[in-house]
Amino acid sequence: MGQQNSRMYVDHMYRTTGKWANWDPAGRVEVGDYGVVEHSSGFFQKQGNVYRERLVTEEPKITKSDALTSYHACSNSVDVKEVYLAGEGSALGAGEAAFKAKFRFSDQGGAVLFMHKPILFSIPPEHLQILGQMPALEKKSIVTETYACPAYFMCLSSKKNPVDVELKLTAAVPVAPGVTAGAGLKWEAVVHSGMTQEATTPDGKYGYVPLFRLNKRRQWSFKRDSPEPEYMKDILWVDQPVPWRALDEDGVEFVDVVSDDED
Repeated sequence: MGQQNSRMYVDHMYRTTGKWANWDPAGRVEVGDYGVVEHSSGFFQKQGNVYRERLVTEEPKITKSDALTSYHACSNSVDVKEVYLAGEGSALGAGEAAFKAKFRFSDQGGAVLFMHKPILFSIPPEHLQILGQMPALEKKSIVTETYACPAYFMCLSSKKNPVDVELKLTAAVPVAPGVTAGAGLKWEAVVHSGMTQEATTPDGKYGYVPLFRLNKRRQWSFKRDSPEPEYMKDILWVDQPVPWRALDEDGVEFVDVVSDDED
């Protein structure tokens, strides 16, 4: 059941964002990691890193965005009723909220992810062009983007009845303006059913990666007398799709049924 839950959460997030969810955000995923996706769990199984192995040494370096105020992703079956964000750089008294949200899972279940002050790290396009010429990576998936944050909350619901959730990220102690993102904060959640996971780093460091992007080498399906279109030749990488069929509310794959009457 654990593997089905993780795969269901990954599936919800992929269909919502086009990116891959990390069921264990403390398990570090880094830009340049390569490996394969485990079919039964949805886990990304890392086999190496192109930068640590010095497969790419050319400039420019990995790009880093400014911190976003927040990031949240909800599957289509989730109704977000309220989102509140404290002003950028605001001082917070003990118990005051930096972030609040109320949302409802429909009877179809679903998944949500909230990240506080995430930063996006990305692999430069120039490096992808170089890596696209390496035969060793031809059948591998590579992490091209990561969202790192100091605090996250994730929830998965498969209930057949609507589920309401109230969520706060509050100051455990007074937080002065300009204090490192996430320092001194804690999550408070009222969840009547479903699986939840949340964490904050006490020092505000960016210790979690709840979301990342996976790409794979584009494969051209050769057909008789059908050469690859010229405009496609420079497109070396495409998004890695999920390797499973559609899932039911328990995370089990639907089975293709072929009628006995079919030849």
